[in-house]
Amino acid sequence: MEVLQLIAEGLTNAEIADQLFTSKRTVETHRQNILEKPRPKTRRRWLKSPWPMA
Repeated sequence: MEVLQLIAEGLTNAEIADQLFTSKRTVETHRQNILEKPRPKTRRRWLKSPWPMA
């Protein structure tokens, strides 16, 4: 969830990695996994989803 919040704030993978004390590759993997999650088809479902910031 931290990675998602930092992405939403506009940080780069390198900046996120520095803040979370992890590698840039780990952040890239998290970002890819977030993008691969199925998205609700309607806005109402999207707002009710457990990750509405995505």
